[in-house]
Amino acid sequence: MMCAVRARVACCLLAAALAVAAAAPAARADGDPASDILLSQDVFFPYSPPTSKGVAQALVTLTQRARRAGWPIKVAIIATAQDLGAAASLYNSPQQYANFLASEVGGPKIRLLVVMPAGFGGQNLGAGVNKALAGLGPINGGGDPLAKLALTAVARLSATDGHRVAVPPIDTSGAGRQPYQGNQGFAKNAPSSAKTAKSKGAGGGGGVGWLIYAAPIILIAGGVTLLARRPRRARSSEG
Repeated sequence: MMCAVRARVACCLLAAALAVAAAAPAARADGDPASDILLSQDVFFPYSPPTSKGVAQALVTLTQRARRAGWPIKVAIIATAQDLGAAASLYNSPQQYANFLASEVGGPKIRLLVVMPAGFGGQNLGAGVNKALAGLGPINGGGDPLAKLALTAVARLSATDGHRVAVPPIDTSGAGRQPYQGNQGFAKNAPSSAKTAKSKGAGGGGGVGWLIYAAPIILIAGGVTLLARRPRRARSSEG
């Protein structure tokens, strides 16, 4: 009787651990939207107001050209505190947020530019960063004004650091004025691509995350197995 009770308790604990393990990655993904986006993409665009397709694609193309030129950079455009998720307290503090974001997506070696209405933040942007960004920002507005500012900033930064990259033209047609949907809802819905990237260790140390969640499950499962074997051993000793 006692063994049966223990087995039921252990099974309940196992079910609870499984629920926590399933919920934890999604909670982390919702914590900072840009960190999820930038694991697999080079640009994070704000949720609202949205960036137009023409402006967004120009910035995406520019970062692709910079990467091919040997100067990869990730850009986070933050229009409102909503874009920061759980890190909303860092809104209007672009450099502090840049430090936090870098630790989430790549560590000290990543080249990163954060663009907020209040100004810029960044990491590994070259010795001439102050000269390159002189006269740019602060700026008000949503996705388009900030993305255009990022276009100018990335072009100046790469050129100042010895990697001149041509800025692509902005599509101003009807199609180009439509809202860009490249990362809308990505982090909020916690898609499998972002979780997979973190589980493989993309960014700052995400490769051990699975072990944190799996360890209690393994221990409880082992306990269930031992409890299940104990009655058998008891019966065999009685025989």
